[in-house]
Amino acid sequence: MNFQKNIDLLIVDEAHLRKRRIMKEIERITTEKKAKVIGLSGTPFAPFLGYYYQHLIKPTTIGELIQRGDLSKYEFFAPTKPDLSGVETKPSMEFGTDYDESQLAEIMCGSDLVGDIVDNWLRHGRDLPTVAFCVNKAHANFVTMQFNKAGINAEVMVAETPHEERQVMIHRFETGATKIIVSVGVLVAGFDSDVRCIIYARPTKSEIRWLQAIGRGLRTAPGKDACLIFDHSGTVHRLGFPDAIEYDELPSKNDGMKGAAARAAKEREEKLPKECPECHFMKPAGVYICPKCGFKPLAGEDVETDSTRNLKKMSKGEKVYTKSDKQSWWSQIKFYQRHRAAQGKPVSDGWCAHTFQEKFGEWPNGLSDFPMEITPEVSNHIKHKLIKFAKRRERLQQMGKKPDQDLFPPPSASINYEPPEGSDGQLIIEAKRKFQENVNRVSQ
Repeated sequence: MNFQKNIDLLIVDEAHLRKRRIMKEIERITTEKKAKVIGLSGTPFAPFLGYYYQHLIKPTTIGELIQRGDLSKYEFFAPTKPDLSGVETKPSMEFGTDYDESQLAEIMCGSDLVGDIVDNWLRHGRDLPTVAFCVNKAHANFVTMQFNKAGINAEVMVAETPHEERQVMIHRFETGATKIIVSVGVLVAGFDSDVRCIIYARPTKSEIRWLQAIGRGLRTAPGKDACLIFDHSGTVHRLGFPDAIEYDELPSKNDGMKGAAARAAKEREEKLPKECPECHFMKPAGVYICPKCGFKPLAGEDVETDSTRNLKKMSKGEKVYTKSDKQSWWSQIKFYQRHRAAQGKPVSDGWCAHTFQEKFGEWPNGLSDFPMEITPEVSNHIKHKLIKFAKRRERLQQMGKKPDQDLFPPPSASINYEPPEGSDGQLIIEAKRKFQENVNRVSQ
């Protein structure tokens, strides 16, 4: 790669990849010419980035792109979780600290683990076009061979696969002749085929590796509701969902990713998803009943566990709601909101927050907006609320009084609910606050 000497602006694609020639050119033009450098990346947290870039500009997030429909929704399942307790880790400037590859391969090539990969896909993969990510060539060849034995046309693609052969393989994949491409270190960037299922069998501690691989399945396509992701590596238990991994700063020159990673890890600790023991669906943190199969974990009738892990006795007849109960209610209220919006009869975030507050005496701050199919209990509660409001409105009309403004809280209502940053709900709350400030200013 040759660069011109009079560069004033350098734009680097896939800036998280550490290419020595590009790094040297960045140093040259920023030192000699004070030129500008713009790096583009979907995962801008490689440990070396703080050495070459000064500012992080984050115009959007994965969560926002999914919400807008620019990226596909996903469903995570964790059919198997390998024991990696004895595997060593090694540092890398490109991916950060990660597992030793040779030790990983020895574990992941176990016949039981590979058998689970094939068996799970045959039962739940719905014959969808799939990309599988493996540890090394030996692991990929073993997985491919087992799929072929099961009558599924799978092919291996590695770094050494010639470009022409890759294009032919991708064409077979796009036409359906090949159902599964088994990848080792490729197809993690610049691959835009319609992928509807991901098999992740390459355990990692690297958020970059994780997101780049999962991102291959998040491209939207006609008729694609969600990407199925089968995690056979235990990575979703360690790193969480892809849209939960966000950084607001670049790694510093002094500590690489240590400072930013430690802060982000602390923020995400309570947000790590939980595995449903029945169907292995990965539920958002705080969701009690599995939204996929409806499984509800059994618990003692008259005891609960608090955050200190101590058991405390409940009075007979007293209903004490746990955080999981509250999350379940909030998720169902958000499901109802989505259902009303689909009917063309939307209800606001404020209405949802007030419905929750009326039930529990507190606002749903810190709870996930992940919707969950509504149960008869919550449905009846909302129905009772609507009937009660309708009767009150009718009485006021009969008395010749002006009915309540609506089910929605008035602009001057005091609302302590804080929706996620950047959401429509937050904008509504902020508008109401500013409105109240103006009212108070005029009153004075």
